Amino acid sequence: MKKLIIYTSATGYTKRYAEWLADRIGADVLVLEDASKESNR
Repeated sequence: MKKLIIYTSATGYTKRYAEWLADRIGADVLVLEDASKESNR
């Protein structure tokens, strides 16, 4: 099963934690704005 963490971050702290968590659980990381662009394709 694939895992995906989608996040948004104003200060960068959420990005840091999302990347840390993704590394720990073997997930991909995607910024919310990029996820919105992907869903419009």
